[in-house]
Amino acid sequence: MIELERACRVYADGTHALRGLSFRVKPGEIVGLIGPNGSGKSSCARLLCAMDLANDGRVVIDGIDPADDERARLAVRERVAFVQQDPVDQIVSTVVFDEVAFGPRNLGLNESAVAHRVTDALRAVELSGFEGRDVNGLSGGEQQRLALASALAMRPRYVVLDEVTSMLDSAARPSFRELVADLAAGGTGVVMVTHDVAEMVMCDSLVALRDGCSAWEGDLGDLARGDDGLWDDCVVSTRYSNALRAVLRAGIDLGACRTPESLARALYGLSRGSGARLGDLVPRLLDGCGFAASSSSVASESASAPRLSSGIVARSVSFSYDEGDPACPTALCGVDLEAPAGCVTLLAGRSGSGKTTLAHLACGLLAPCAGALSIDGGAPDPARCALSFQRPENQLFLDTVYDELAFAPRNLGWDEARVAASVDRVSDLLGIESSWFERSPFELSGGQARRVGLGCVLALDAPAYILDEPTAGLDAAGRRMVRALARVLARGGRAVMVISHDLDEWAPVTDRVALMRDGRVCWQGPASELAARPGCFDAAGIEPPESARLVRALESLRGGGADGC
Repeated sequence: MIELERACRVYADGTHALRGLSFRVKPGEIVGLIGPNGSGKSSCARLLCAMDLANDGRVVIDGIDPADDERARLAVRERVAFVQQDPVDQIVSTVVFDEVAFGPRNLGLNESAVAHRVTDALRAVELSGFEGRDVNGLSGGEQQRLALASALAMRPRYVVLDEVTSMLDSAARPSFRELVADLAAGGTGVVMVTHDVAEMVMCDSLVALRDGCSAWEGDLGDLARGDDGLWDDCVVSTRYSNALRAVLRAGIDLGACRTPESLARALYGLSRGSGARLGDLVPRLLDGCGFAASSSSVASESASAPRLSSGIVARSVSFSYDEGDPACPTALCGVDLEAPAGCVTLLAGRSGSGKTTLAHLACGLLAPCAGALSIDGGAPDPARCALSFQRPENQLFLDTVYDELAFAPRNLGWDEARVAASVDRVSDLLGIESSWFERSPFELSGGQARRVGLGCVLALDAPAYILDEPTAGLDAAGRRMVRALARVLARGGRAVMVISHDLDEWAPVTDRVALMRDGRVCWQGPASELAARPGCFDAAGIEPPESARLVRALESLRGGGADGC
């Protein structure tokens, strides 16, 4: 058993990350750590695997206190596997096989046993056949699955997962959840740091953190029934999560609504029963089929938005990272895509489908092998098409947060008064606190670093923006802020292209959707048309989001249905 008893963690600069935190994790139990960014979740995760030690209180794993000595710490690290929020932070090898084999080899296993563990772990995360691949050539989602495989190869008694699905596509997330459930069923204790309500559904218990303390404990049903605002702090608002909360508050047991389909049955039954308290929730869920309807305020707003540019346009674009090597797979093949000015365009698809490569081409960081891209009718240029990277650390390089936010304005030759005004403007937009200004950007939490990375590109005041997984690692409030920001940019006449695996959360603010698979655009069009074409998800090799599955199940119960592509 993992036992935290009044655990405290204070960093070298005096920051109190944890203040007397206590909870337990039994073998075979799934415990979710939830709460706002900066509440101490990742700091807690580091204590659980003895990456850090408590300054006060105790953290004991199966009776072993890692504070005792180095041997105790090694014993804990063998028992508790940790998969970090950013997989690059824990990758140590350049080849996939060697990365997964690193842990088992350090256990002293022979090569036959090592190979067997590597094969099993890669199969579990759907990376079979990747053994010889270059780690640095993998997409962010593929690197996250690789980090999970490396943890599983250690055959741990406990697994700590720090928002590991934030970079996984919708095809990989269901299999990941099944894997976690199988681990727990086999007796492995699991701790999940998460903002995803579909993962909270899986948890036996939840621990909500605020300011390094335990603010609440219970299950998702208890959280839904509370009126203290904690649900809004911890859960991203989507049609699916709103329906789930309504059903749980109406008294339905969590076990009866763990999937969108079972939730639909519970919701439909409640809406038809006598004394139902759900009002017109079912009709509202069915309206627009889960994405913005063409008559919505979003679409009307976009139609009237000023056009500062013609937007981002790709015509017959192809690209290979090594054009002279026939063995190097083609990253993009004949891509045609439009992200008009005044609109939010959502670009989605499986990890490795070419989304980030297309973003780098659109911003002029790479040149196409064939075809052409344009921004406002001109050549791609990082100053006119600002890119917020998938990993904010890839664009942060200065000593302080203030210098990062000031870099672009200073590069444009602005005086310091104007620079300061720009820093204040983007800080207000993104909730960046002035107390961060003198901190190193590399001391921030993942969510805080994400806000600073976004601030760096907003300072450019460009006619086009590409936001690559802009909400990964952000809490519910941060995600609401980024979605609102995307609409503000579009309302101002800018072209906004969002790359995201989280179709559910972006549905209410999206005008257009483009789906990619294997370097090609397999569908693009108005967001209002997507949910009525479920075959488009199949064509892209991704799963429909939970809201779309819920709506489809409700339509089926009402005797309706949706046509395929």
